[in-house]
Amino acid sequence: DLQEPIHKIQIYGDRIRSDDDSRLTTKSIKDLGRIQVAAERLRLLTKGLEEYINVNNDQELSEVQLLELLNASLAKAKANHNYDHVELIVEESIVLFGFRQQLELMFYHLFDNAIKFRQPGRDVVIRVSVLSLEENIFRQTDNHYKYSDHHRIIFEDTSEGFDMEYKDYVVQLLKKLDPITSGIGIGLGLVKKIVDNHSGMLSIESEKGRGTRVTITLPGKQHR
Repeated sequence: DLQEPIHKIQIYGDRIRSDDDSRLTTKSIKDLGRIQVAAERLRLLTKGLEEYINVNNDQELSEVQLLELLNASLAKAKANHNYDHVELIVEESIVLFGFRQQLELMFYHLFDNAIKFRQPGRDVVIRVSVLSLEENIFRQTDNHYKYSDHHRIIFEDTSEGFDMEYKDYVVQLLKKLDPITSGIGIGLGLVKKIVDNHSGMLSIESEKGRGTRVTITLPGKQHR
């Protein structure tokens, strides 16, 4: 378990600070604080990498309500940030067909980003809309037409946004635009991997100061 040695560093750091704070020099206290901050970042990094690696382990496909996924993942994101000023507007709930834990994790990271990068002085407003599509796909191997259902999920937030020149950069693993924030650059990379696991498509539009729109297209159950 990669988390165990990091957890011990944090425990001993807290113990030293609480037991010996009066005997530590000002410089030692600052150095100890830096160690604790670095240990917390390392904990988040290993946790994120474990999520990224283990995301393929969820092998059971099932039907799941979109609204149920959204509510569960939003609750976790609000608890993680201790922030409750989030308005979620869901225009329509549909049944998705996929890996439940992966889909919940995907939406968690979208909510996490919306809260983490919220604009100062503004509540977070998130709108989720859905468009169900039926496409006629010609299969040369079978020499016939095959109909395929897709669900296009549009996730729009009121975050601070970013310049579109970085739209490909932000979905790369361990890449982040703002080095000051608490994030480690896992979120959107993990979202992309989960979408890929579902043979879906991901696109991101964003504007600095206006928010971000994430469009996820996932296949439904196929029929002839």
